[in-house]
Amino acid sequence: MANVTRRSFGNWLIALAAVGRSSVSLARADPPAAAESSAPTPLRVRVVDTVKQDGPAARVNVDDFNFVGQYDIGWLKEGTLKHVLDNMAASPRAFGGVRFFHALDSGTPAKTIDVDPLAGGTVWPQAATPPDFRATFSALEELTTRGLTPFVVLNFFPRAVSAHAATPPASFDTWKTLIRAFLDELVADPRFGTAVYDWYFEVWNEPNGWPFWRSAYDPTYFDLYRATSEAVIASGHNIRLGGPAIVYAPGSGGDMAAFLGFLNAEPHVKCDFISLHAKGSWTTNGDPEFDRAVSAVVETADLALSINRKRFANLKIINDEADMRVGFNIPYLARMDERFAAWMCALFIAYETLTVRYANVGVRFSAMSDNANQQLVQTSFDGRRALFTRASDAARDLIKLPIFNFYEVLRLAGDRYGACAGGAESVYPASDLFHSITVADSHVCAIFSIYPRTSAQLPHARVVDYAIADIPWPKVNVACFRIDAQHSNAYAAAGGAAHREPFPSAAEARAIRKAQELGVAAPIASGVDLAGGEFRDVVPIDPYAVVAYWITPFIPDGPADPQWTDVAVEDGNVILRWRPNTEAYFYSYEVYLVKPGAPAELLSPVPLRSAMWIDTAPPSGSRTYAVRAVSASGVVSNLVISPAIAVARP
Repeated sequence: MANVTRRSFGNWLIALAAVGRSSVSLARADPPAAAESSAPTPLRVRVVDTVKQDGPAARVNVDDFNFVGQYDIGWLKEGTLKHVLDNMAASPRAFGGVRFFHALDSGTPAKTIDVDPLAGGTVWPQAATPPDFRATFSALEELTTRGLTPFVVLNFFPRAVSAHAATPPASFDTWKTLIRAFLDELVADPRFGTAVYDWYFEVWNEPNGWPFWRSAYDPTYFDLYRATSEAVIASGHNIRLGGPAIVYAPGSGGDMAAFLGFLNAEPHVKCDFISLHAKGSWTTNGDPEFDRAVSAVVETADLALSINRKRFANLKIINDEADMRVGFNIPYLARMDERFAAWMCALFIAYETLTVRYANVGVRFSAMSDNANQQLVQTSFDGRRALFTRASDAARDLIKLPIFNFYEVLRLAGDRYGACAGGAESVYPASDLFHSITVADSHVCAIFSIYPRTSAQLPHARVVDYAIADIPWPKVNVACFRIDAQHSNAYAAAGGAAHREPFPSAAEARAIRKAQELGVAAPIASGVDLAGGEFRDVVPIDPYAVVAYWITPFIPDGPADPQWTDVAVEDGNVILRWRPNTEAYFYSYEVYLVKPGAPAELLSPVPLRSAMWIDTAPPSGSRTYAVRAVSASGVVSNLVISPAIAVARP
């Protein structure tokens, strides 16, 4: 490691050298073997704070990437999903919100479209009575009270609108009445109010294909969108409205062109964002094609700008089901290990690269995953698309999957971009080595990942000789976070493909939980003198790995004392929750078991970034815990003691 002098962020210098090496075995057969690296390639990359430069500029916005998806809003009120939301809220800024279906016909929760009765729900069964949004609003409250933003898909049809929830009626007049009532009651409700103007409202889901839409895409869906826009405008509520959320399989460009043409022909129709679903594969057994998820949004941006540059400038393009492949209920091993995290990290970097490229017209690119469908998970590590797997036969007893830690990495990003002035031929978009450098007043974050651009490509392992000069702090703290086959990986800790089914033992679950959190390659280095104004390290990166350097100034201030919010026995475990620390220099929590007359026993891993911990299957008796926060500079808060709790085991 190295050194730093005090200067502004306006002029950064990063030297990057990729040195070939043999691939490192992942100790399993499931991912493809890594190819040999190429000969050493010296890289030199100059990074500047683009916000301070002349001309167009874009800021980093992690909220473009930290939303997740849930099939049915009704599940948000169930115990299992509440635990998912609690975990999300315990990592502030890592997660921004949840996209979901059935807001307008809630009351009959379905796990997937395959078993969805599409019966119209209980919101509005008869046109003679007013709609009843109580169930929907109760579920929305589960999000907003945890600081999460709703992404409301406006579907399906209640009985008062149509006899079948996915079949449009002959007239959309009753639909317009429903939309108007929904928005009026949302804004009038003190739980939500005008905060709904910061939510997303999307008109339907995948209207260019069965089974979500049982009619013609053009013109019937366009008629629905127009009617929705008219109702929104008439309401006077300036919400964010968008669509068409189409299936964007190869050859779907015509469907997007038709929607953009519709908007161009009717300039008064409201559209604040364009959405689509560009997955890595539209078959349930195909390997992901990364470049497809990128080319789809590029094609959409270029189509929009060619049709009407003025109207579509400053547009947000959202790939809100940017998953590796279709079929969230069909087991897929890559969802369990580091590959899913690497996929989302690579998309984050690729889409941010596009946002910078299109900054002159203000077009932004966003990627989200439909991966909060915890109701699908049946056994531990069963391959269904979710953020968690199950630790036991209790459905709400959760273990974080590596994909969860991608969002923890997002939390580290700065709010401003850097710009490479040289050496771009060695990183994306010229290779499968993805690199991002972001800065903030409080920290620097450099992120690397390796993900193959096509399924035919074998990813290369690399060593990067990385240097950052002109960091503006004379003394810093450096943490190197990793998600790979050895770090931040509950699946690997459970034994990978050889793990016990259907669930691990209590002792195994206890060990797995220590490995589930975002981890570091080595203990954080605090108080490093950067003599000469330069930080430098040699970075080994395996295929499908995510590596994040987080550099903060050394400061003597201590973090605030945590405040306990809940200590409860549930499913034989003790659930511990406290209010999250929000200091920019916060690094970790430490959770202890406190026993009279004995030294406190550290239960949690370091770092623990989440304000939540589970003491797995403790013995019967009284238990008392303590938690403290630790800054990146190694300064600790006071140790805060919990109320005692009694554990009674059968």
